[in-house]
Amino acid sequence: LLMSIEQHFEDRTKEFENKSEPGPEVAFVVDFVQKLKPKKVLEIGMNYGRELKKLEGQALLYGVDSNEKMVDLARSHIKGRFQRADACCLPYENSTFGLVYTCGLLSHIPPERVYEAVMEAVRVSKKYVLFVEYCGTRQSKNNVYNCKKFTWVHDYEKLVSTINAFIKYNKNVFLGSDLYHVILLEKPQIQQKEIITEIREEKKPKFQIKIGKFEWKFG
Repeated sequence: LLMSIEQHFEDRTKEFENKSEPGPEVAFVVDFVQKLKPKKVLEIGMNYGRELKKLEGQALLYGVDSNEKMVDLARSHIKGRFQRADACCLPYENSTFGLVYTCGLLSHIPPERVYEAVMEAVRVSKKYVLFVEYCGTRQSKNNVYNCKKFTWVHDYEKLVSTINAFIKYNKNVFLGSDLYHVILLEKPQIQQKEIITEIREEKKPKFQIKIGKFEWKFG
């Protein structure tokens, strides 16, 4: 498993150095994010920032990755704030970002830890959470046994079923020859209670007539 992880990051480094064109999943994620128009974005498992680079100048960009080399690569060509971090223990306060997203990250987290990663993404999001996760290939008869490298196919619908959020998008999408499960969550917004202050004004009469001990008020 460790060798597979090392090889994965080595492949990503070569991709960056060779300036090879990113896959169709990158354009898909970027289009999704642009339509949501968040002011502050976090990508968990950013690699060298394939999607974030295309979002540069459109939002405040943040990213984390478990590999320091990927973090350094992101810093070298993208304006944003990037750091090394575990997807299951993010170094941010609750409700920090307008949008938190993953693209092909959760499929690389073992089943015993993936729910932690999902809940961390939800925790640090203020509004939207987008998961774009690899599930196999177009030719696959059983996607679980036809996954790339160190990859798991999780039951994403089950993973988000207990979360207090609205499911705005939930589809399997072919991006090139690969199958992805795409889920967009929207967290319910906490409405501030409107404080109503009752102000009583004592209206003065428009007309007042007083004759001796008798008094009349009109208006």
